[in-house]
Amino acid sequence: MKKLLLINGGLRIGDTFHMLPWLYRHKDFEITWITGTYEVAAVKFLQQHYPNIVEIKTINDGLPMDVRDRYNFTKKVNLSYEEYQKYDMIESNVNLFLDVNPTAYQKGIEYLPNITQESVAPYICYQADSVSAWKHIDVINQYKLPNIRGISIGKKGERIVPGTEDFTGTDLNISAQLIKNSVLFIGIHSAMSCLNFYLNHPGIVLHFTPGLLKFSDYNEKVLDILK
Repeated sequence: MKKLLLINGGLRIGDTFHMLPWLYRHKDFEITWITGTYEVAAVKFLQQHYPNIVEIKTINDGLPMDVRDRYNFTKKVNLSYEEYQKYDMIESNVNLFLDVNPTAYQKGIEYLPNITQESVAPYICYQADSVSAWKHIDVINQYKLPNIRGISIGKKGERIVPGTEDFTGTDLNISAQLIKNSVLFIGIHSAMSCLNFYLNHPGIVLHFTPGLLKFSDYNEKVLDILK
């Protein structure tokens, strides 16, 4: 198996999930991934589903905000010539992600095939909050359906939709399974919406600004609503 060095950091959690189409196309490579400390939990989650990621190395990347942080991250990596020579291929292109490369996604592919629907449970998964204050839109509270159980997921301590059970802070595999077993996901355009998309699961994504990736352009199971 050929060895590939992937230099890709300065990512938000959702950005990291957008690496899935690239990872799917490179399953035949033994990958060493140099990434950032902020997104390393998401990278380790992907490693569990793509075990050809044989090694993960980290560099502190603070709190990434936009695509410029991806460019800046590559400048932080300073390896010796001998280190680079260990690999058959080196990839440091910051345009590998679906949000900037619309051709990356292929319909009909299960990018996370190990997460299967165990049973359809009568509840809805929500993500109402983000580390970025500018993503906050209270309108999501209007989407809480009164006669069905609600579960809120996301980062520990983030606000939840009123009247839902607090499952924030759960392991990403558990969050993914909660989404997969739900009847529907409803969330702001953030990390869990990206995860829902790659789980090929029905969802409603609330956009806080125009111009963001529209999931419905790639998957008819997702409805995008601009608020």
